[in-house]
Amino acid sequence: MANNSLYSNDNAAFRQFVGQTLSGILQKISELNDLDGTNIKLGATILGYDGTYTQEAELVSATALDIAEGKIAYINGVKITGVAGIAEYALTVDETGTGTGTGSVTVDGGAYAAPVDYKAGSEIELVATADEGSVFVNWTVGEVEVSTEAIYTYTMPKAAATIVANFNSEG
Repeated sequence: MANNSLYSNDNAAFRQFVGQTLSGILQKISELNDLDGTNIKLGATILGYDGTYTQEAELVSATALDIAEGKIAYINGVKITGVAGIAEYALTVDETGTGTGTGSVTVDGGAYAAPVDYKAGSEIELVATADEGSVFVNWTVGEVEVSTEAIYTYTMPKAAATIVANFNSEG
């Protein structure tokens, strides 16, 4: 009994179609400009390229902010689409504030020197210290109070920002 199915193993036209299709797909993949061993995990081989990439440990805790906007990365099998994070934005810290007191601010443990550039999503430790005769009141961004704690961790937005330390005179 003859098998006239297009998908039969002895159908030469089908074998030719599959061969040409696979060959075309492999050709298109091999034409990718960025395909080389540095993009392939060490020990893996793809289309004749032997992988040399060994920096996996750096990406174990990556977030969307660590990946360029619109780019895709797979971290531990999870697809992450970048939202920027690569760009840095200026953070200005205003130590004078709108209050009647005075004080100073440290940024990430050091004296503030204006402005400082940070990646979007970076966490910055701000510490406000009131001068003698003054008390710390709050941190504000624009007209919005963001914290009343003298030690505050600010998350850098995807834009330049100014944060203000406000102090009042005691009494």
